[in-house]
Parts: sequence; structure tokens; C-alpha cells
Amino acid sequence: MALCPVTVGRDSEMERLVAALGAAHGGDSRTVVLTGDAGLGKTRLAADVRRAAAERGMTTMWGGCSEAELSLPYLPLLEAIGNHLSQADLGGLRRQLAANHRELAWLFPQLELEEPPRDPSDPVQGKLRLFEAVLALLRTCARADGLLLVLENVHWADASSRELLEYLVRRLRGARAMLLVTCRLDGLERRHPLVVSVDHWRRAGLVERIDLAPLTVDRIGEMIRATVGVKTVPLEVRRLLRDRSDGNPFVLEEILKEALDRGAVTRHSSAWRHESLQRLRLPRTVRDSVLGRLADLPEPAADILRCASVLGRSFDYPLLAAISGQQAQEVQSALRTCVRQQLLEEDPDVEEHYRFRHSLTRESVYDDLLVPQRQDLHAAAADALRGRPDTPAVDLCRHLLAARRDDEAAPLGLAAAEQAVRAHAYADAAALYERILPLADEATRPELLCRMGVAYLLCLDAARAERHLVEGVAALDAAGQRRAAASFRLWLGRCLWERHRPERAVAEYEAARARLEPEGPSEDLALAYVRLAQAAIFALDGARTVEAAERAIAIATEAKADGPRIWAYNYLGLGHVQLGDVTEGFAAVDRSYREAAEAGLNVIAANALYNGILIRLQHLRPLEALERIDALKAMQAGSMAQLQALRAEGSVYLWGLGQPNRGLAAYEEALALAREGEATYYVNWLQVQLAVAHIHLDHLDTARQLLPDRSVSREGQDRVDELWAEIRLALDSGRPEAAVAGAEEVLAGSDWPLRVQLFHCDVAVEALLAVNRPADAAALIERMAAAGADPAHPWLLRMRGRAAAAARQVDRATGDLRRAAEGFRTAGFRHEEARTRLALAAALAAAGSVEEARTELRAALDSAEERGAAFEARAAREALADLGSRAVTVEHVKLALEAMHRPQELAQADLARLLGLEADDGGTGLWTLLAQQIEALAGSPDGRDREAGQLLRDYYLRRVGSQELVADRLHLTRATFYRRLHLGWQLLGERLTALA
Repeated sequence: MALCPVTVGRDSEMERLVAALGAAHGGDSRTVVLTGDAGLGKTRLAADVRRAAAERGMTTMWGGCSEAELSLPYLPLLEAIGNHLSQADLGGLRRQLAANHRELAWLFPQLELEEPPRDPSDPVQGKLRLFEAVLALLRTCARADGLLLVLENVHWADASSRELLEYLVRRLRGARAMLLVTCRLDGLERRHPLVVSVDHWRRAGLVERIDLAPLTVDRIGEMIRATVGVKTVPLEVRRLLRDRSDGNPFVLEEILKEALDRGAVTRHSSAWRHESLQRLRLPRTVRDSVLGRLADLPEPAADILRCASVLGRSFDYPLLAAISGQQAQEVQSALRTCVRQQLLEEDPDVEEHYRFRHSLTRESVYDDLLVPQRQDLHAAAADALRGRPDTPAVDLCRHLLAARRDDEAAPLGLAAAEQAVRAHAYADAAALYERILPLADEATRPELLCRMGVAYLLCLDAARAERHLVEGVAALDAAGQRRAAASFRLWLGRCLWERHRPERAVAEYEAARARLEPEGPSEDLALAYVRLAQAAIFALDGARTVEAAERAIAIATEAKADGPRIWAYNYLGLGHVQLGDVTEGFAAVDRSYREAAEAGLNVIAANALYNGILIRLQHLRPLEALERIDALKAMQAGSMAQLQALRAEGSVYLWGLGQPNRGLAAYEEALALAREGEATYYVNWLQVQLAVAHIHLDHLDTARQLLPDRSVSREGQDRVDELWAEIRLALDSGRPEAAVAGAEEVLAGSDWPLRVQLFHCDVAVEALLAVNRPADAAALIERMAAAGADPAHPWLLRMRGRAAAAARQVDRATGDLRRAAEGFRTAGFRHEEARTRLALAAALAAAGSVEEARTELRAALDSAEERGAAFEARAAREALADLGSRAVTVEHVKLALEAMHRPQELAQADLARLLGLEADDGGTGLWTLLAQQIEALAGSPDGRDREAGQLLRDYYLRRVGSQELVADRLHLTRATFYRRLHLGWQLLGERLTALA
């Protein structure tokens, strides 16, 4: 044996790996990428780490990638997790994984007792749900004692495995898990996806990269001594073997094996003499070494090694025996010889499996096969695999292609691609279709093009998908296969929708519908109507939405297609709501959620629940909406459901309850998820919502930067979402003329649904009145009345109140505005209540009712400060100051604070007189008031305001120490301390001004 019994020259690398393992075992998950040329010892180091993990009691999983051109999607994870599941308590695991075990069943059928339900809504989300389920499984396995997951030779990974690895690297945080990835990077192109990914991970701080270097001359000597047993190795011997091996441990072991076999050195000699090298044939390359040893093998053993080389790095004994044509005893004898010669080894993870000790050995043997010999062996492997019912189609296809039996390989390639699609391995499916396309005949080529287009669409490559689908659909039509063409038109429509071409998408859906309708009910026809309903709701056309959704439900019911039927109820409900049939609309959306959840269609369920929250919010039912947030958060429907839950939460708190800080926090978390998932639509939508939150927080410049450029054309719901923000920002910035363009757009939007019109007409009326266009404002109000708006609706009342105030109709203005404020208060829309009270105060002040105006302003101010709505608070304070409330300056506040603990001086402070406090109370009244306001400021939801309040409290109220001590206590730099101190004086002055 010439295997080195110890790992040599890798002490520093092993220290880093063990440190990462220890951190992971302690709950600080780690990912390490171990790189180096073939033969430098990546596998050996990984095995050493595996032993260290086992000694700690950690669960270990090990999977490797195949060098074959075609392989099973997610192969390294299938191997690693599959071996673990073969010994796991599946019942207990199912319980711990909850609904996630259903998603995992696509890869590991043993986890599900029946086939998981098929969700027709969004296959891309199916892939994300699968990835999240794999992540959940790894977290579960790591929870008790920790987990080491080794993925070997990732430079050979298929595209889907790379996608899953990317997901795990970015999401396996906070788990007691270490992910160890081994790969060769030096031989890959600079733009290879793995090279790009590893570079991104390293720069983002997600991985630690360890590069293995060749062994030095001294380490070569150490390895020789450990392997051969000699006590000394002369320097010239070390140098020669370092030069011949290039410091590669695997090559050195091959040389040492040669030396031992030829007697150039014997074990346990006192030294390796230089003259013994003269008798040693030193191979020039690894290939020369392996082939030299192959030539020295008995012919039966050499034949077995050649047979094994076509099966891959790892293979099972029965298959090897089947393709060798030898008797069992001969095969076993040959295997023993190959193991003894260190060419093969038993696979420690799988029974009756062997593997090449190193991939270089397999590559050398395989590359030395003659082409006819290679084809014959692959043919034998294919014939043997045909007799196995559980053979993956991709494995059989690979051998048939290598055997040049293309006619047999083509249908298997198609089957393998469809299996990849079912496993959400869309990139692998696309690659299989590309590989099979040149083999397709004229009859099958059109459908193959279409299926390839669908695969690329699900890979989010819509441009390439469109090209293949357009060509394929046209070819199917030309060939008279119009039924098949209609099915793929649904995918082409989806592709065009993704590429922001809604008119062309609808045309494809209509074409599919027209072709499918004469054939009677079918799932495809139901899906065509669902897609038409989806397009109609996006275009804000409630009537068309209801019509299409009802047809979809009727057809799906006859076709027994539960997925499209349940999905269609969602759009039916939204359509009814747009038409004003609120009760019926809520019922349909809730039914979609309920039935989808019961059927395990979690994406449809999450989408329906999200829509149910939003329509309740739009109809002034924020508390009902809030009640549903936890249910949406708890749904296991993938990261998109998490994103939807955060969107809904942000909307309820910002638009419904008027708490901009809580809305901002939810939206920012959602934005991070959207960017991570490259969900461009949601990124744009969230930036608009963040702009609205910043408007309420009085961060007007930040809001302006977040809103999209008006030069970019947007349509339908996209434009509606940002229009309100544009008008509101212009008004709150004191630039009503900048709001006119948006108001005129609202004037032109007469075909919008009533719920949209009410909301937008309200802010447009305010803008038009601000630029003295009462006739246009009146036209909008009349349009709402004509559209059937409830006369007692708070938004309509507020519009009428503003218009009456502008026309100096005081009684009508104050009456309508009071009822509007009360309506918003009853609904829980406290921000709209506060803004209505600001308008009411202005009307009262204009009528001379100053004290009543002050009462309304103080109510608005109290509400705004409680909710952290800084703009409303500022507007209320400024209005109070305009009504003659005496202004409290920063100087007033500063002097009073400095006198807080000198009662007589405090009692005589200008601030006491300004606030009308008695001078003979020894300053008690002012001290109490200042203390109350400081505590209120310290509890502010705004981070900066809260810091300022805490600073005032520690420095003035509690007197904990010097400015330096307070700054250190609050973890503030000196510069930040002084900024917060001045901010605190200013904010306290504003609060006291409101009370003056």
C-alpha cells in the first residue's frame, strides 16, 4: 500500500476548517469553499472534517457531483440527503417538517404517502418552495446536534444544483450547520457560473475560501517518510520527487506505489538512497502513472476497471457485474485486486457500491478506451439499466447517447426533461431539450421547441423562451396540431406578460380560448379563462374579470380541474369588489383561500389571503385585515408568501392604522426579500410604498428619491399605485402646482373602479382646490356620486367638505368634515382622521372659531405623535402657531432644562411665563411638564427622536453624568451627541408650542 496514513502539509487549512466546524456546532452557521487542482487533497481534508464532526456527535451528509454530461438534477443533494433518509425516522421527520415534506416528495418520494397536489398558478414559485423545503430539512437535521453537509466536485454540478447551492449559501444562516463545498476553479473560465458565484459569496462575506497549494519540498519528505516508513529522505530525492509530482499528493502516491512495486525502496529502510532512483521509472503525468499501473494489472482486473470507468466515479456492484460479462467470482476477485492496488475503494455511504479512489484515475482509464470499446460498454450499461424499473431516464439516456443509439436516446431524453420539470429543475430541463433537439424528427421538433421555451420561461429567461415558443407554436399550427398549439399559447401569453406586453399576452390567451372552446371543458380551457380574468383585473376592468372568472369556474368544475377552479374564485371576488359587490367579493376571495389551503395549494391560498387583506383595507376595515396577517405569515408557501405577508402588514399599518414606522419596517424587510429573489415588479411597488411612508414621516426628500421617474411609461395598476404618492408628495412639499399633472390624470381616469376613484379623487380634489380650480374639483365629486359612491363615505364627505370650505360655505364644510373625521375614527383610519381634523381646523379658523380649531389641531397632534406621523404633527404645530399659540424657542427650552434642578430659577424662567404656569409653585408645574414631554419623546417610534429624548432624559432629568458619560452610555459619537441634543431642544420646543 502507498497511501499516506496521515494528512500532510495541511495543518493551517485543517485548523481553519475545524474552527468553522466549531462555530457551526455552536449555532453560527458557516460555509467553506475548499478549492484546488485535482489530487491536492480536497476529498481527504473533507473526510478529516467529517471525522471531526462525527466526534462531536454531529449529523454528517456527503454528496458528490457527476462528471457526466447528463446527470440527475440536484444529484449531490439527492445523494447526501437520500443516504441520510435511508436511516432516518421518516414519520418523525414528516411531523417536524410539517407541510414542507410535501414539497420534498418531488425529490424524495419516501417522505409523502401520496403524490403532492399540482399548483397551476406559478411553477417558478414551486422551485422556490422546493428550495425552502430542502433548507427546512437541513435546519431540522441540524437542530439537535449540528450538521456537516459536504458537497464534492461542485465544478461538475448541473445548473439546478448550482441554483440550490446558491440558495443554501445565502439562506443557511443561524443554523447549527456547516456547508463544505469542494471544487476546482483554476480550470474553469472566468465567466463560469461557479467562479462568478464563489467570487460574489466571498465579497459578500457569505463564505470562507480555502485554496490548497502544492506541497513544499519539506512536506514532500514528510509524506514520503509517513508513506514508505523510511527515516530519512535526502534533499535531492525530495527535490526530484517535488519536481516530478509538482507537489501534488495524489501524483506522489502514484510515484511511491511505483517505487514500492519495483523495489526502488523498501518499507522501513533507514533511508531512501539517491542511486535507487536510477531503477525507478518516473511517470511524466498522472495519466502515464495510472495507465502504467493498468498495464501491470491482471487482464480480468483491468477489464473490470475499464467497465467501471463508463459507470462514473461511483457505481454499484450488480451493474458492474452485469456489463462485464464475467462470472461473479471473477468480478469479485478483480475488485479485490483493484482495491488492493488503491485504484478503487468501497463507498462508505452506500452498500454494494464502489468508487474510484480519485476522479483522476477514472478519467485516465476512461479516456484510454478506444471509441468502439467505449460505445460497446455504454451500450451494455444501457441494456443492463433497462431491466431496472427504478432507473432514472437521464442515466439511461446518457449511456444510449454515448453508445450512439440516438433513436433510443431521444424519447428517454424527453422523459428525463419532463422529470426535471416536475422536480422544478428547469435549467436542467432546458439543457436536456437543447441536447435532444438535434436528434428530433420533423414530427416531434415543434413540440420539443415549445417545451424548451416553457423550460426557459421557468428559468426566467423570457426572451429566449419567447423565441422558441413563437417558432414552436407556429410549427404546430402549420402541422395541424392546433390543440397542442393552443396549450402552448397559454405559456406564450405568460411569456409576453412577463415581458410587459399585456395586449399581446391577452391576444394569445384569446387565441387559445377560441381553439379550445369547441372541444368542451378541459383544464387548459379553464386556465385560459383564469389568465383572461387575471389580465382584466390588472386593467381594472371588473366586469370582464367577473365574466372570465365565472366561465373558468364553470369549465373547471365540469373538467374536475380543482386548481384552476379554486384559483378563479380569487379573481371572481376581486372583480365583484371592483364592481361594488363587496359582500359577494369578500366571500369569493375567502372561498378561494379556504379551498386552496384545504387542497394544499399554498401559493393560491396565500395569494387569496393577501387579496382578502387588501380589499378589506380598501373598504376601511383595517382591524379585519390585521386579524389575517398572522395566518398569512404562518403559511408555508415559499418566500413569495413571506413577501406577500410583509407587503400586507406594511399596508395595514401604513394605509390602515396610520403607523408609518411600522409600515416602513415591514416594507423594508419585504424589499430585501424582493431584491434577493430578483422580483423586479415587487421592488418597484415597494419603493412607491416606502415613499408614502417617508411622506408621513416628513422625510420628503427621501420620498422624492424613491418615486419612479414620470418619463417612464406605466399602465393600469402600476400607474395607479404611484399616482397618489406623487400628488401627496407635491402637496405636502408645499408645491400644489406640481400636483396638477397627477390630478388631471385622475380627471381622465373615469373608467377606474369606484374604490380606486374614491381614494385618488380625494387627493386630486385637494390639489385642484389648492390651485383654485373648484369647477374641476366639483366635477370629480359629482363623478363619485354618479358612480354610486355612498354619500356617507368618509372620503366623499371630506371631498365635499374641502370644496365647501373653498367656497366659504362654513356650516356645510364643518358639518361634512366632522362627519368624515368621525367616519375615519370609527373605521380605525387614524391618519385619515388626523388629516381630516387639520382640514376641519382650517375651516373653523376661517369662520372665526379659533378655540374649536385649536381643539381639533391638538387632537390631530396627539394622534400624530402617538403614531409617529411626523408630517401630520408638524402640520398641526404650524397651524397652532398660525392661530396665535405662542412659539417656544430652542433658547427657552435650553435655559429651562438647565434650571430643572434649581426650583426658584426654574419658576422664574421665561418658559414658565410663556406657558402660563404660576410662578409661586416653586417650578413644580414646569418641571412636571418638561419631565412628561421628555419621557414622551424618549418613547417615540422614530429612532432619531427617541435617541434625542433618551439623551435629554439621561442628561437633564436623571443627571447620570457629564455629556461624555451620557454619550458613551447611549453609544453615540460626540458629533452625534450634539446633533441629538440640538434635535431634542427643537422637538421639545415644538411640543411645548402646541401647548402654549
